Amino acid sequence: MKNTKIKHLLLLLPLFLLGLILAGCSSSSTPSVPEKNNISSQQSSSNDNGKATYPNKWTDGVPAKYKGYYGRMTNAYGEKTLAPMYFLNKSVSFGVGDATVLDSVQYKQVSDTDYVLKGIDNHYDSSRPTFYVKISTKVKNGVTYIGTYVMSDQAQAQGKSDNSASSFAKTKALKDDGTYTIDWYKHYDSKAALLAAQNSPSSDTSSDTTSSSNKGSDDLKYTIKSSKGKTYKSKYTIDQMRQKFDLPYSKTTDEYGYETVKNGYDGDIVEDPIVHDGSPEESHAEGSKQLSGNYAIFYNKTYDGGNAMDHTLVNLETGAIEKDQA
Repeated sequence: MKNTKIKHLLLLLPLFLLGLILAGCSSSSTPSVPEKNNISSQQSSSNDNGKATYPNKWTDGVPAKYKGYYGRMTNAYGEKTLAPMYFLNKSVSFGVGDATVLDSVQYKQVSDTDYVLKGIDNHYDSSRPTFYVKISTKVKNGVTYIGTYVMSDQAQAQGKSDNSASSFAKTKALKDDGTYTIDWYKHYDSKAALLAAQNSPSSDTSSDTTSSSNKGSDDLKYTIKSSKGKTYKSKYTIDQMRQKFDLPYSKTTDEYGYETVKNGYDGDIVEDPIVHDGSPEESHAEGSKQLSGNYAIFYNKTYDGGNAMDHTLVNLETGAIEKDQA
């Protein structure tokens, strides 16, 4: 009887041990499922913080969708000229005269519309320095534009130096804020089309190819009515312009009875004005530098019988400043 019970227990023992092994495997593998779910949940929250991020690495060439030929209307040496931009993978160049030229180009995207280009100057400096250029992009009326950040005439007149090109961080931080403005270049379908426009610049009717803002109409939240009754959208009110750009109004009378007005504003707003830039072919009555956009005119004048007057022009859309003396 005892032998029968022992044999029976010996037969059941392997089955009991097998059950323990299977139970152990099952319990050890169960936690892996929630652990995997926790990881995927953390990844999702880090991607859903609402802030766009861009790869922190340099990519060879230029952004593929913007590669091509561009141009902008400007005045060079007193003549209306179409300044070209070659936006190609191996080299990027833009401007007239001593044009900016970058070889071995790379880029980083820094916002939805902005990029920083890095290139080597093989053309003007034998030390072949690396320098940086910030560009912006937009599409208007189905046409693509590339804009380069440049120091404004006002900032240059104030003696400010532009050393941003030597540093990625400084270049990335540039803003269209009056110290810097954006020169917009319009896309052309081919090199032949760009060359044709260069040969006949007066036939190019494109707008937005000179300094202008990349901001939408939401930033132009004020309206200004000119002395002629026309209404314009503006980034600032006249009072805000006076405060921001140090244009306080004053009127004084000297010992001879002559009145002098500083920063007067009579409601004059001009569209695409031509101002003086010191070119020798200019006259007192007519300048040679063509601006693009709508400008409020502030003036300084002494009423002594003469016609000398100098002006400060404020771009309604961007707040960019231009000086003119006639």
